Amino acid sequence: MVSCYMLVADTDKGVEIRQQISDLQDLLYAYRHGFIKERERKFNLPMK
Repeated sequence: MVSCYMLVADTDKGVEIRQQISDLQDLLYAYRHGFIKERERKFNLPMK
């Protein structure tokens, strides 16, 4: 029996999602290793 299922990873959208994941992993690495810093907020969010 041959399977004809298509996975999201096999589509254009899957390629796009994999690229976004890679970009986010690179960003997280840069943040964790001090290459980029968190920006100071200029406003305060209201407390509940």
